[in-house]
Amino acid sequence: MTGAKNKKIKRLWINSLEVDEVRKGFNNLQDNKKDLLLYYEAKTRQISDWLVGMNGSRLYTLLLQQKGFNESLSIGRVQSPTVYLIYQRQKEIENFVSTPFYEIMGNFTAKNGTYIGKTKIKSDKKEEVLQLLEQHNIMEKNEGFVKSVTKKEKRTKSPKLHALSTLQAVANRRWRYSPANVLKIVQGLYEKKLVTYPRTDTQFITDNEFAYLADNVERYQQIAGVSFPIVSPRCNHYLGDWASLSN
Repeated sequence: MTGAKNKKIKRLWINSLEVDEVRKGFNNLQDNKKDLLLYYEAKTRQISDWLVGMNGSRLYTLLLQQKGFNESLSIGRVQSPTVYLIYQRQKEIENFVSTPFYEIMGNFTAKNGTYIGKTKIKSDKKEEVLQLLEQHNIMEKNEGFVKSVTKKEKRTKSPKLHALSTLQAVANRRWRYSPANVLKIVQGLYEKKLVTYPRTDTQFITDNEFAYLADNVERYQQIAGVSFPIVSPRCNHYLGDWASLSN
């Protein structure tokens, strides 16, 4: 468009508008080959939208109007196969025929109370379940004892930081916030430099952002009025240890 030919093209790729991150990005400009592939990919989708979507919508609308259908019909390269998958699933639901099955359940009485236990066995034949009860000599009422107790210590890693999609899901579940409302709130926080760039699905932060949090985490605790231990201040540690900041 500008008439510039055969010029070397480099791309700036940054995940934050922090000054250090921008400088780092300019010092490590990336080759344009990968972005050209993204361009061709987008161009392919554009052509497909034209061939399938715009032309297909007009074609099927005219064909259906000849059959007495007076409304317009929307066709799309993603929309149409997705609608068909939904249609297939709906037909499976409508044509589903339930069949009875049999399980083994028992009421257990222990020192601290009662509970209901259920085996992992499930069969559509009653005879198989009855045969199993008979095989193990299980009557209507039985006395049992605890044969062994196994204790295991398990460690669970801290959850990852929030991406916009996970934050939208949590906000909707807890406070019934709509995804659009959550995006608006997070975008406002981003403009005030209180959160990282929201329009990305990554659940990790950059080294510079980690260093910033390490220097300011105590101030965050004071502002939020909460206190939590810092598991590791090292940047090469699993970033989930800092997930408390996102909650």
